[in-house]
Amino acid sequence: CCGEVALPNRHHNETWYLCNCTIARCLENNTIEIVEVKCEPPPKIECANGHPPIAVPDDDLCCWHWECDCVCTGWGDPHYVTFDGTYYSYQGNCTYVLFEEIRQTVDNFGVYIDNYDCGAQDLVSCPRNIIVRHETQTIQIVVTDLEKLYLQVWRNWTESNRFCTPCNKFNNPFLTIPSNTSLTTLLLHKIPELQANVTYNGLAFSVKLPFRLFGHNTQGQCGTCTNNKTEDCRLPSGEIISNCEIMADAWAVEDPRKPYCGTSIKPTKPPAPTCEPSLLCSFINGPVFEACHKVLPPTHFYQACVFDSCHVPDGNMECISLQQYALMCAGLGVCIDWRSHAPECPFTCPSHKVYNACGPAMPKTLWKEKLQTFITEKFYYTADRKNS
Repeated sequence: CCGEVALPNRHHNETWYLCNCTIARCLENNTIEIVEVKCEPPPKIECANGHPPIAVPDDDLCCWHWECDCVCTGWGDPHYVTFDGTYYSYQGNCTYVLFEEIRQTVDNFGVYIDNYDCGAQDLVSCPRNIIVRHETQTIQIVVTDLEKLYLQVWRNWTESNRFCTPCNKFNNPFLTIPSNTSLTTLLLHKIPELQANVTYNGLAFSVKLPFRLFGHNTQGQCGTCTNNKTEDCRLPSGEIISNCEIMADAWAVEDPRKPYCGTSIKPTKPPAPTCEPSLLCSFINGPVFEACHKVLPPTHFYQACVFDSCHVPDGNMECISLQQYALMCAGLGVCIDWRSHAPECPFTCPSHKVYNACGPAMPKTLWKEKLQTFITEKFYYTADRKNS
């Protein structure tokens, strides 16, 4: 048809992409028709994890489609919500794989969790450290004081160079950690080239990965990220089972500090709660969090709150479920000032700072990245210290 007018040779009615969202179509008599790419808004999809779908550009950057990002969270003693939204509780006190790739596309990339016994009455555990491995680096967020929740960032496990804020790899940003590592400050690992976020505040963690890079290629306690809950409980062998608590135990890793750990050890599961849940838990389903219900269902956080109120009484562990629900909603743009309704869950500020439930994760003077949409509760300098 078009002959040498359009190299290489094209056939009648053949189309090909040119540039700037235009398509060429071969007509008869060596004629080429140039038309603009027309994009029809795709129907919105529903994400199995309850999070709103994300609009993602197509490869040609002209049109777009919906995707469900991989979001895994854990908190309390501890409660997990997998990438695809499956909720389960698991009381192992070893070190475990939260996420690794099934087929390795990124060199040595994984996220791991170190749990410890934290229940005085029942056999329950809590997250102590979060470990992120990427290529030649190993970054660990460490709770150095379990009572006051002081946090430190360690690099490559050595005493001499364990602190790094931010961490650099060959003089280029490797992980952005915008934090002064004090008190219950939220710590954020951000790996720019992977668009991966890992957060930890000493009590709760979250792992967020883009579906376009990691969909159908995750395994570990966080599940498979396929937007299908039935595939979440994947064993290291690749077998899919129905019980994620059994699955979670299979992802223990060797830890020289915990020689008693291994995949053959079965943690004791506390009995189902039979007590009257704390009134704090009612806030999650009530009007205090009503705005949050519209962007993220409260069911899992309420279940976790009831579990904690029964198994760790008089410890205010319920506050962690409220805090985690508020934090997840803040990440979706909805701020909940819930602590004003729950004096049992105080957030103590230094004398020269004031509490702000809906501020940015870091002051602009300390963090230059444009992440204004990421909000979290924080304390700030009072008026007489703003210019100091």
